[in-house]
Amino acid sequence: MSMNSIFKKYNLAPNESETIGFGDRFILVKHIEKGWYINVVDDDNDKLAEDGEFFHTGTSSAIIFSPALQEKPLVFKSNQLAILPGQSLSFFVKVPLVLQVFYSRKKEENLLKEIPFGNLSNTWFGDADKGEAAYSIGTEYFLTLADANPSVFEAVCPVKVHNNSKAVLALERLILRVNNLSIYKNADNFLTDLIKIEYKGKEQISSVSYSYSKTIHGEKEVVITKPREENSLASLKINFHFIKNIYRSI
Repeated sequence: MSMNSIFKKYNLAPNESETIGFGDRFILVKHIEKGWYINVVDDDNDKLAEDGEFFHTGTSSAIIFSPALQEKPLVFKSNQLAILPGQSLSFFVKVPLVLQVFYSRKKEENLLKEIPFGNLSNTWFGDADKGEAAYSIGTEYFLTLADANPSVFEAVCPVKVHNNSKAVLALERLILRVNNLSIYKNADNFLTDLIKIEYKGKEQISSVSYSYSKTIHGEKEVVITKPREENSLASLKINFHFIKNIYRSI
C-alpha cells in the first residue's frame, strides 16, 4: 500500500461509494447529490457509508484525503539516551498521522473530519500546576532514517539536541510540539521538519527551532501539509521535563 493510493483526491459521481483502508480500519465514503456520508469501521463486511455521519456540502463531486499531524503535542520518553556537555545527538522518532477529509478543495473551511491513525495514550507534560496535555509516543527511537522504516500512516520526525550545559543531559521526557511542524514527502516517506533543541541547563529554558534540511529531506522541498500553528511561542516553553526523585538518602 502506497501513500498515493490513500492520500489523494477522489472524484465520485452521485450515489457512488469508495472504501479506503486506513491501518486496521476502513473509511467508507459515499457521495450523494448534496453532500457526503463518511463512516469509519473496523471491518467493511456489510457496512454502509450511510450508517456514518452526513455532511451537507453542496454539489462538489471531489473529496480529498490529506495527512496531518496531531493537534496535541507528543511526549517521547527515554531512560537510555544521554548527551555529554558540548555534544549533539541526532535521532528519529515515528509519529502516527491524522487523516484529514476535505471536500472540493484542501482549505480550512472545507475540512469535514479528522481521523487519527491508532489510539494514542493521553499524558501530562511538566509539573501538575504548570504542565500541558499531550499524547505519549513511547520510547522507540532510531539513530538513522533508514532504520525507522515507517508505514504509510506514519511520519518520521528528525530531532537534534545540543547539550550546551556543564552537566550530562539524560533525556527523561522530551516534548515534540508537532502542531508547529510541516509534513514533507521524501520518496515513499513522510517527514516532518527537523526539530533542533539547545539545552542550556535545568534552570534555563531551552531554545527550539523547526527547519527543512537538505541532508535529511532531500534537495527538492515538497511540502504536503503546513503547520497547524505557524506563529507559536513554543521556543519560550519548557522542552524537557525531569522526573523528581521523592526519596532522599539519609
